[in-house]
Amino acid sequence: MTELVMGEETCPKQQVSKRPAFIRLLALATQRKGLVSFSLVMSAASGILALAPAYLLYELSDILLAEIFSEQAVWSLISLIAVLFAARWVSLAAAIGASHIAAYGTLYDVRMAIVTKLTRIPLGAVTERTSGTTKKILQDDVERIELFIAHILPDIAAAFISPLFAVICLFYLDWRLGVAAIASLPLSFITQSIMYRRSDTIMDDYLKAHEQMNSALVQFIQGIPVIKSFGLTARSFSQLSGSVENYRDLIAAFARQAIPLWSGFQVSLKANMIFMLPVGGYLAMQELISIPVFILSMTLGLGLISPLMRIMYASGMLRQIEQGVNRIDEILETEEQHEISKGNLPEGHDLAFNHVSFSYEDNHVIKDVSFNVKSGAMTAIVGPSGAGKSTLAHLAGRLWDVEGGSITLGGIDIREMPLEDLSKYVSFVFQDVFLFDDTIAGNIGVADPRATEAEIIEACKAARAHEFIEALPEGYDTRIGERGTRLSGGERQRLSIARAILRNAPLLILDEATAYADVLNEAGIMSALDELTRNKTVLMIAHRLETVRKAGTIVVLDNGTVKDLGTHEELMERCSLYQRQWADMKRGQGEEGSEASS
Repeated sequence: MTELVMGEETCPKQQVSKRPAFIRLLALATQRKGLVSFSLVMSAASGILALAPAYLLYELSDILLAEIFSEQAVWSLISLIAVLFAARWVSLAAAIGASHIAAYGTLYDVRMAIVTKLTRIPLGAVTERTSGTTKKILQDDVERIELFIAHILPDIAAAFISPLFAVICLFYLDWRLGVAAIASLPLSFITQSIMYRRSDTIMDDYLKAHEQMNSALVQFIQGIPVIKSFGLTARSFSQLSGSVENYRDLIAAFARQAIPLWSGFQVSLKANMIFMLPVGGYLAMQELISIPVFILSMTLGLGLISPLMRIMYASGMLRQIEQGVNRIDEILETEEQHEISKGNLPEGHDLAFNHVSFSYEDNHVIKDVSFNVKSGAMTAIVGPSGAGKSTLAHLAGRLWDVEGGSITLGGIDIREMPLEDLSKYVSFVFQDVFLFDDTIAGNIGVADPRATEAEIIEACKAARAHEFIEALPEGYDTRIGERGTRLSGGERQRLSIARAILRNAPLLILDEATAYADVLNEAGIMSALDELTRNKTVLMIAHRLETVRKAGTIVVLDNGTVKDLGTHEELMERCSLYQRQWADMKRGQGEEGSEASS
């Protein structure tokens, strides 16, 4: 297996999904093979040591049943039994400690591999999964690997060695005792295989239902303000209630199917004493074995059950863990964006779209689009919803890669620029602002980790955000909650603009930057945008045509194609789509004005 490499120039390349997931898990475990091997040896030793006192008790009973016995020998055996018990627990503690250290180190490697991979694959490969699904992979699926390395592997080592050692001892004592001890095992294994074969038909549905329920729960929590405003409850939120009910029905169906077979497995697994007691009793009555040997054989026979139960539980858990590993590998094996370590730097900041095409799976959203964004000027993209405006903005920043044609910056194809270099030239202000659960200063500083406090404050002043920040309880040290929930939409937008100002990239992409502007803060945001766009090459996406009226070039996009381009005046003369949008905007403003006056 290719190692999980954590470095700046490499990303984990996993070519393991073609192998069984169990082999994949073993490969993950061998990332720390020294600790894992030590754990397996110690666990196997503890399994053997667990049976050793049974043999010593046999020796002790043999001495005690003798006509004359040595008291010193009795105490020596008792002392040895105590030492073996202590040695067993020391071995078990060593096995558990080593396996957990190996497991949590592996979890760190896998999580870092996933988050590193997510930054190096196209945005579409990330956004096609719901946040609940990604959370489940990063948290639940990765966490289950700990079960395999820290618990299942050591348990399997002890659980195989211990029964094998016991059966060998029974055959050594008398072959008929050995046969009686394992007589019921074939039936239990047959029952278990039938149970697993039937569960295969429902396991995929169960895992999908669990994923859907997780996603619905995340959406319910994130959408509580909307849900409360409409007077909904968890039960009336159909997506959540439906996914929970589907999950409940699948669990119920699985239980109805599994309970009879599970009961049969339990009974057959523990039925070995039904065979051993009469066989052992007959041999003892015929004096073919001694009473101490009879007691020892019964003790060893009882000792077979617990380890085999642990193997059964481990195999059940392993099936769930394997499914999670497959989902992890789906991410780790996703094709990365083309990346080069070194490339030419652009000469100037002209941005050119050259016959660009792009699809979301089968949906062809951008079709042979060509236009230029001149250095130091503003170019706006307008058009109806779904025309492909935001997609073009994402393509310009290489959040996705074009499928046909090219996008050049300063004459250089952006795919031939290292992503790190491209990020220094391009800055975004998105319609949906993402803020971390951090302080305001921490959120702004993301744009430039080396920025000083004074530079952050200066950027916020330019973004017209300083005044409302100072009014907060702790100013720039105020934590703003997950996704900035403690701020209004306009305030979050101004923080996004402050980030872009601090970044100070020569090419600025504004994607519906005034989407959350209300009457009170629109002027502040527009003033901040004027400050931000000064001396920059600007590509602006907007629904509000008033905000792009002064753009040097306006590109009218419809159904993924360029319908027309020119200045506002030119488009008002010849472009019917632009004329309709302008008329619709004016009509909307008129209605708003009449409502305000009334």
